[in-house]
Amino acid sequence: MVLKWASKLLDALSARAILQRLDKRKLQHELDTHRLFLLTSYHAQQGSLEDADDVATQLAAQAEKLGFEGMQTAVAANLQSQVLALTTVLHSILQQHADPMPAARHLERLAAIEEQRLQRAQQGAAQQGQRGVSRHGRGGGLAFALGSAAAAAMQAGPEVAASGSAEARVASSHGSGSEGHTRDAREAAAAAPAGAAEPAAYAQQGVASALQQSQQQQQPQQQQQQALSSERLAAAFWQAAGFSLRVAPSSIQHDESGDGLWLEGRACTGQLVALYPGSCYTPLQYRQIPGYPKIDRDNSYLIGRFDGVVLDAKPWGRGQQAGKTWPEGPQNAVDAALGLLEARNPLALAHFANHPAAGTLPNVMVAAFDFKAPGDAPQLRAYLPNALCKDPQDPQLPLASSSDPVSPREAVTGLALVATRDLEDEELFLNYRLSPHVPRPGWYTPIDAEEERRRWA
Repeated sequence: MVLKWASKLLDALSARAILQRLDKRKLQHELDTHRLFLLTSYHAQQGSLEDADDVATQLAAQAEKLGFEGMQTAVAANLQSQVLALTTVLHSILQQHADPMPAARHLERLAAIEEQRLQRAQQGAAQQGQRGVSRHGRGGGLAFALGSAAAAAMQAGPEVAASGSAEARVASSHGSGSEGHTRDAREAAAAAPAGAAEPAAYAQQGVASALQQSQQQQQPQQQQQQALSSERLAAAFWQAAGFSLRVAPSSIQHDESGDGLWLEGRACTGQLVALYPGSCYTPLQYRQIPGYPKIDRDNSYLIGRFDGVVLDAKPWGRGQQAGKTWPEGPQNAVDAALGLLEARNPLALAHFANHPAAGTLPNVMVAAFDFKAPGDAPQLRAYLPNALCKDPQDPQLPLASSSDPVSPREAVTGLALVATRDLEDEELFLNYRLSPHVPRPGWYTPIDAEEERRRWA
């Protein structure tokens, strides 16, 4: 008996078995990407019901030519376009209603400070390079290969931009209610521009002081401007985008169904309809997730991407929907940084989508994206409800534009819900695809068992 068990264990750990599992997981990733390509490309082409078959045929042919990586690029571009459009709508609504927009204004100021810091760093590097040329002529091999200014910048520790495929629940017990970093070039950036406050370090107290400082700077304006309520913002978004979201009791008939996510209005096939809010952790940062290692014990709002990034929506709660919030307070710096974002965002409710009941098919699917606000619109970062966990002292982390969890200069790691068919005034259902390797709740009915096995292979 022991020998048989040991034999099975060795077989499972063999190189062939591991490759087979990886191949299955990769296959599911490719299948998801193919589906997202068809959906988001269809929406991008604004295909109508009359020519739906022709469009689908054309897109299938394009997918075959593009291959996996080409489809990934196309999906990323389609989602970037949709996120840009929706966040622009939200910002425009608040502008039209003369809202004080504290989150957007804070991101605008932070972008200006980061730009000035970068310019000072570049000027310092250029001056260093000029001094090197004047003292040593042509310079050494690095200066000869890259140019004196570039070599000096490299030696001083330049600012290098970096950014971050799709879903899966992190574990089966994640509940029934739902399924990066420039190290500051310290010497060059130490001299902050006159009259501009240096961004606070994002320790929990630093985030709180940054938000308090931002609010204090805006108090004179806010006394003259009245903030738009979350209900009025959602109604205005509905008028502009054709749909909005609300959290209400689920239509699923079981005791643990709780609240569900409802779409009001209409959304088209392939349209992005919701954003998954919360704190984001890469695999190297799992230990920083509250409650580690038993992160799902008191948290049913964790979700993962194929690249291993985990999103925790619990600290976001309901944002400011109907004035309700449930978080007891930030558990770490990244949770606290969520307070710098626009909490009235009517799209940041994806974590309320339920798994469908038996006999019902899901009408949305998750799509991973990395969104970067345009250089001339850093304020749009305020409408992406995610903060990135960062440790600027960790040598294993790549460099990027800032050590701030909500920097406007870099890509935001996120997840969205995309409509798999036309939707109208109905509850949104998401296939949780819970792992078959651990016990699952009694209310859970698999949509596609083989798909789950591939995802968790």
